[in-house]
Amino acid sequence: MNSQRNPVQTIKTRRLTLVAWIVAVFVILYHSSKAQAGTVNHTAGTSSYGHQGRNSVIAVSGGDATFTGEIGNNSDITISGGIATFEQKIKRNPDILIINGNVRFENKIEKNAEITIEDGTVTFEAEVKENAIIGIADGRVTFEEKIKKNAEITVEAGDIVFQEAIEDNADLFLEGGDVTFEDEIKKNANIFVESGNITFEDKIKENLDLNISGGTLILAEVKKNADFIVTGGSLTLTEEIKENADFEITSGTLNLEGDDLFEKNTDIFASDAVINTHGNDLDVKNLTLNGNSILDLGDNPNASIDLGKITGNGTLTVIGFNNNTEIDFDSRKSSINVSTQIFFGASNGEIGGGGGLVPAIPEPSTYFSIGLLLGAAGLLEWCRRKSNRAICI
Repeated sequence: MNSQRNPVQTIKTRRLTLVAWIVAVFVILYHSSKAQAGTVNHTAGTSSYGHQGRNSVIAVSGGDATFTGEIGNNSDITISGGIATFEQKIKRNPDILIINGNVRFENKIEKNAEITIEDGTVTFEAEVKENAIIGIADGRVTFEEKIKKNAEITVEAGDIVFQEAIEDNADLFLEGGDVTFEDEIKKNANIFVESGNITFEDKIKENLDLNISGGTLILAEVKKNADFIVTGGSLTLTEEIKENADFEITSGTLNLEGDDLFEKNTDIFASDAVINTHGNDLDVKNLTLNGNSILDLGDNPNASIDLGKITGNGTLTVIGFNNNTEIDFDSRKSSINVSTQIFFGASNGEIGGGGGLVPAIPEPSTYFSIGLLLGAAGLLEWCRRKSNRAICI
């Protein structure tokens, strides 16, 4: 048996081993450089910075800083002034604080970001990924791409625009400012409005919980399953609430900027509420009067109004009506006393010939009493002006 080694095969084996070692060393060095934390403190002038590894600490307080490489996981970024541009993605778990300055994110921000904006002009040109916590105290902030699932967003002031969708399970705390949502809000949104001018221009898909205690909120279409709690401020609906909506209004105003905005299964619980139809038609399934509320018919006293089943111990005062106004309701299922709970201005309500709610027509004796009171008031005014006390005594 020949035990001698083949010299050619031995040389090839050694070359392959050497190549393997070179590749291994290169890979180790590459990943080591990727993982290495960077430290940047840019205070003035114009500079560019490449890749910053994990756990990097980046500060920009003035000048113009451009970051051309990725920012690694778990990095801290603080911008207190100047211009900062991030051209590549910011990887997972960043902590971003913007005190002031002009900041632009041209690539995505990955999962679990904590972003705090105290002031400044900030533009997000790419996505903010899942589980972001975003707090905005003031400034001019624009999100040009979508915000992914499970976002928590707080706005205290400023001019804030969301141009693309906010995905499922978002919690929005809107405490002030001018805030505009130009695209849709996906499923399972919780929205709290305390103040400010808030506009949703596109639909909210389904399973909405909305609480408004102040400010002005303009809302477009909601697909289904919406709960509204209004304890102050003004809520304006411009498009349909498709199905299964509950409105609990204990204070504040509900404005309806369209006909028949409630498609089906809408319940309103009203206490110290103002429901302003702005002359539009209204159709609800159930109205519960828990306090003293107002229904304003706007400039169309003959609009088609159907309040469905009316229950509760409160009152409803209709304004903007005329003598031909008749409001439909389900008299068979309702449990109210029309003459003591429904008012048209200062007059009691009653059930008209068509079965709807109409202003009560005073008896002739009532007209006579009103005439005497008006005559006495006129005589007193004449005496006051003429000082003719002999007649007035």
